[in-house]
Amino acid sequence: MRYRLTLPVALLLSAAVVLRAADKADSKPAHGKNAPAASEKDAPAKSYYMADFEGKVGKEWSNRKTSKTPNGERRFLGEFSAEKLALKLKNLPEHKLVTLRFRLLIIRSWDGYHPHYGPDTWTLSVERGPTLLATSFSHPTHGGDQAYPGWHGEDKVKSATGALATDFMGYEFGAKPCDAEYVVQVTFPHVSHSLILNFEAALNTVGRADESWGLDDVRVELSNTYESLDTDVQTALIKQLTDESPTKAYPAYWRLAAAGPAAADAVKAMAGKNPADRSVEELIQQLQSRDFKKREDATRQLIAMGPAVRQPLEAAAGQTDLPPEQRERIQLIIEKLRKSRGVGAEQLRYNRATRLLKLIEAGTKE
Repeated sequence: MRYRLTLPVALLLSAAVVLRAADKADSKPAHGKNAPAASEKDAPAKSYYMADFEGKVGKEWSNRKTSKTPNGERRFLGEFSAEKLALKLKNLPEHKLVTLRFRLLIIRSWDGYHPHYGPDTWTLSVERGPTLLATSFSHPTHGGDQAYPGWHGEDKVKSATGALATDFMGYEFGAKPCDAEYVVQVTFPHVSHSLILNFEAALNTVGRADESWGLDDVRVELSNTYESLDTDVQTALIKQLTDESPTKAYPAYWRLAAAGPAAADAVKAMAGKNPADRSVEELIQQLQSRDFKKREDATRQLIAMGPAVRQPLEAAAGQTDLPPEQRERIQLIIEKLRKSRGVGAEQLRYNRATRLLKLIEAGTKE
């Protein structure tokens, strides 16, 4: 069996824990049977639901088909293509947090941000609730960056970043090994007595023979207490959340989500104002202001808006009557945006913070 570990795994240990062996050791039908008794009301309820898909798949899944990897070493839920899968859990005991952990199998030629064959995206969301993860994946043999563990359209990292292993399940594409496994873990506020989780891919593909995905070792844990963070830890996490690298930012994102309402004020302060609130045209005009500080401010804000403003900037650069400094600044901004790996730093900060605030707010309401 070929089992190649990828180097960035160490960066994600705070957000993903390998539990396949542990799950198999105690993989009882926890839904219902292992729900906490009334006398356990004040204690966290671990492993409320588990499924390893080695046997019969429960009716809580909207699609119960399973497959076996070509090397015959595991059975999993799937394969799925560009379709939605739902996990429906009812009659949950009182709780404040949900931790969802699972193995995501990315099979064959996922192309991530590839300009011709992508995008290949994957989404996890709560029915009638927040989107938990909207990301993309790419296999190393197919080029193109991916977003995982970050947000598609905002974050770009090398293909297979965060993968537990690649090219070990026996799948091939173009006569070459082509698969990857990720351990995904998210923790989010939630108080309702029912929970529907939607897993969905949007693929630039001709079908499952090209790109597909599956799930294994799904575990849902409930807790009736938020994570307690002292001031220094919270401050460090807020700073980490602004890091350009999603491998550093998103472990902080999920820990702050687990802190619930107690972290909301700090996250709100971090968010600040939306850099995109001002119009691009207004800022381009400000590049020729007589006030140096205003020119600098407009330059900074346009860079912060990211690649989305390149088109109007290039159109402005095509004008023949621009003052020399305005033209020079526009060209400088365009060049910086060409090198950008996603949205600008200020917009990235704002987007992450506002998304996290919505997640906390949505999860504290019935």
